[in-house]
Amino acid sequence: KITRWVADLEQNLMEWFKETANHKQLSRDAKAQRMAQCANAATAMNGGKALISMYISELPVFKNPPKFIFASVLEDPEGVMLLKTLTKCQREVTEAFRHELETIRAVFPRFSIVVEHLVEKLMRDKLGKAADICLDFLEKSAVKVEAELARETQLRSASGSKKQSPSSAKQQPAAAKNATDISALTARALADRKRYLIVLAKSSKLFLECYEDILHIVASSGSETLLISLQDCTQGALASRKETFLQYECAYLKAKIRGIFSEIWELPSLHDIDPKNFHRYRKSVSKLLKFDEYIDSVKVCCQESLWRCVDTLSLENVNHATESVCKIFVAEIAAVSRCAINLISNILPRDGKVSGQVELWSSGSSPVTIFGKVVEKVHGSLQGLDGFILAFYAFDDQENSGDVALRNLILHVSKTIHDDLMKESSLIETDIIKGMHLGAVVVASRVMKILEKDQMNSMDYAIFDKKKGRATKGSTGDGFVDVETSAAVSKVAAFLEQQITGLSDISLDKYMSYSLTLTARAVREAVLTHWQTMKGPITPLGGINMENDARAIQQCFHPHEAEKELNVLVDVTQLFVLPPVNLWSLLEESGIGKMDGAVLERLLKQRPDAQSSDLKKLVAAISYISTGANLERQNYSRGKSRDMTKRSKSRAPNGLSGSFLGSQGSGPSRPENSFGRSSSDY
Repeated sequence: KITRWVADLEQNLMEWFKETANHKQLSRDAKAQRMAQCANAATAMNGGKALISMYISELPVFKNPPKFIFASVLEDPEGVMLLKTLTKCQREVTEAFRHELETIRAVFPRFSIVVEHLVEKLMRDKLGKAADICLDFLEKSAVKVEAELARETQLRSASGSKKQSPSSAKQQPAAAKNATDISALTARALADRKRYLIVLAKSSKLFLECYEDILHIVASSGSETLLISLQDCTQGALASRKETFLQYECAYLKAKIRGIFSEIWELPSLHDIDPKNFHRYRKSVSKLLKFDEYIDSVKVCCQESLWRCVDTLSLENVNHATESVCKIFVAEIAAVSRCAINLISNILPRDGKVSGQVELWSSGSSPVTIFGKVVEKVHGSLQGLDGFILAFYAFDDQENSGDVALRNLILHVSKTIHDDLMKESSLIETDIIKGMHLGAVVVASRVMKILEKDQMNSMDYAIFDKKKGRATKGSTGDGFVDVETSAAVSKVAAFLEQQITGLSDISLDKYMSYSLTLTARAVREAVLTHWQTMKGPITPLGGINMENDARAIQQCFHPHEAEKELNVLVDVTQLFVLPPVNLWSLLEESGIGKMDGAVLERLLKQRPDAQSSDLKKLVAAISYISTGANLERQNYSRGKSRDMTKRSKSRAPNGLSGSFLGSQGSGPSRPENSFGRSSSDY
């Protein structure tokens, strides 16, 4: 009976409270006084929870549902119209709270409890439901397109796996249309999913802004600080969507990056290039040369994803989310970088016959120059990827400079990108260096072809003194030679200058120096190989011409450090200029003493006096030393013997053994990893 009486009294109090609130004749103060009497009685009786709930639910703000304009992704790609409605809803919530705060203070004895209930109701039932309605529409729209895309992709895969019939050529237009449909569906699916993620992130940010506005209103009114947290007052609102946010965000980012780089992924392999039709590959090369533009687009996507993570997730979850985004960002860029390097490496011909054809090296189409330009684009784009995050947030801006938590987060993001990129960079650099080795071989192959064609049967170096009765073309009447660069080497020099200019365009000094060193060594081996196989003797006067040719080739690499690699060519020419008595000193004092004995033998046999006893003894001694035996050297001029082991020890060949890249131990120093910054910078 008492319980029923209490329930009846509570119901009457609620009716009196409601009637007073809606009374149009009473003044504001009179209303507040009567409503306070009801609230005090209800609170004293059972805490007044039912009265508080009734008061909040009857507020006008809950009786005006938001009106959304649901447009297609083509009409509203970033959900701007929906966000306008949500923003309007947020302002209504803030104003409603501001308007009711004074009434709550005047009416309810338990002010803080009523305020917390009101905040929770406004955030969850007003703003939260509005966001759910909006996001539910966007989610269904995205899922519908994704399902259609998956179905079309599956059908295309099934039809592609079937054997082609003789009439398949007639079906090509249909296949092209199908590919277009797939491409359009993919773009639509990405656009729909991006719109969903944008609105989810903005909705989460609106919740935070609304909560902060309410805290400010409470603080400005001189009331007690709210004890309810943002998580408490939004519990349930957007919660399930936030749980799947990272999954959707990562899937979107991966698909978006692959879409940006699709032009590279879909390029033909570029294998088996026909030099006469090299122009067909210019379109492919032009896409690779836009690598930096693709990277800039990917950076924007990554920045947007990171912002959405910050806006959507709580501080304890955002670190994990940003790490996931960064790993996808770096992994996708590393994969397409390797793809680009491998593609452009394929234009470097593996076949010596192909590399020797002049059409391949016409102005603007040199495969080595093109390779250098693409490497420059790829490597330059990868450098400093960690720093672009810091630059994007612009911490010199006063608005961000005081946000320590955000700054620490961005530093964490930059370090994550740096560390992941360093792990991937060794594979990328290995691919670049493989291409550089191949490029050096290709250049040397072309040099060899020029020399074989224009100098193999030439008398450029078979010049005898006219006074001894064996003058040839190139000698002067008084027995001296007017030294000029031979026609063949002039062609070689012109060709090398074009290639070296292209390689010099690589702005990163480490790669430029490394590539030029490889090229210089390969050219050196090509020239040495050619000299060993020339027909006709190489006379002392011809040796002077040969020295001039060697210096012309070396000059092509000036002023780069790589020109030193060609010093040995100049030294080798002295094998034909000096008399036999001075040859051993030449071998001891110059770099050619380290050469393979077999190479030295073949070169010395090109001398006119190769059959003399002195030359035969020297060749025999070199052959014996090259086998590693200890031998006493004979004194060729006086016929006395000396201890050769004291003068010269057998040394390992330094790579002048005939192969274009040689075998000089580890070769030129490999460039250090140059991606990003040192970890100590963080």
